[in-house]
Amino acid sequence: PFESYNFIKETIKQGGKFTKGNCTLKILVGDARDTIKQLTNETVDCVFHDPFSPKKCPELWTFEFFCELHRVLKKNGMLTTYSCARIVRDNLQKAGFSVFDGPCVGRRGPSTIAKKE
Repeated sequence: PFESYNFIKETIKQGGKFTKGNCTLKILVGDARDTIKQLTNETVDCVFHDPFSPKKCPELWTFEFFCELHRVLKKNGMLTTYSCARIVRDNLQKAGFSVFDGPCVGRRGPSTIAKKE
């Protein structure tokens, strides 16, 4: 079990939406490749991209999927991910993101921050 599990479970029970102050968290459940198509253009401020590794789940690290993430992000929107794999960064850049090193969190390599400009 992890600390946030009950919070996530309750949020999903309440329709998948949690708001506190000017921050809204929306949890979408389903195959990400299909679910993202429900979102309209430029409606998301930030994406925390945390699927299994590119080796285990390559379909969520493709150029095509990153194009969808780019589409839904607002201008100056940010995507963060733990991966710093070359293929991931190359696909992000091809999809239109500016890519930067993020903090090292419990590992040697940096995380990745991608910005839609």
